[in-house]
Amino acid sequence: MSDDLEDAPRGLPSGYPELPEPWRRRLQRVEALSEQLVSRSRALRMIGFGALVLTLINVVFLVVGATELAYSSSSSYSEPDASFYLYLNVFLSVFTLFVLGVAETLRKASDSLFQEISDELQFFTGRSMLTIHEDLDPFLAPFRYRNRAFSNAAELPLVPGRYGVSVYSLVSLVILGLSILVFITLQNAAPAI
Repeated sequence: MSDDLEDAPRGLPSGYPELPEPWRRRLQRVEALSEQLVSRSRALRMIGFGALVLTLINVVFLVVGATELAYSSSSSYSEPDASFYLYLNVFLSVFTLFVLGVAETLRKASDSLFQEISDELQFFTGRSMLTIHEDLDPFLAPFRYRNRAFSNAAELPLVPGRYGVSVYSLVSLVILGLSILVFITLQNAAPAI
């Protein structure tokens, strides 16, 4: 998977226009914040992909466990075969919810970086700044690019938008509920010893 964050230039370019020292320090601060945002964007992408994989595996194990349960009464499958998949579903559902919680926490913390960088970019692209330094705008493009890349990375795969975490959480909770329901059915159907 290619990482479009790698395309963004790093550091202050050598041809940077001369700026007063407070503005230069401010721009260096934006660069440092932007680097943090890039690393958090990568982490969010990996976590989002992990949540997708965990959810898909969870669905597969739910189907396999339910199938094993359905065939256990008419074939040589035993109760432990189906129970294994159901326990695995409960574990995967809880773990997926944990991963989604981490993703949402990281996204909210990264949003504050995003806002801070945006505020600083507005300072540098303000009307008075651009009249003084018209050649400054091209040097700000990498920062805007990284902000846009973060916006894309903050969305979960297959469910873009602000409700992605809610949809993934709902799927995990439904699978958890179905797994518990199937497990209770399995326990009630088991013959008494």
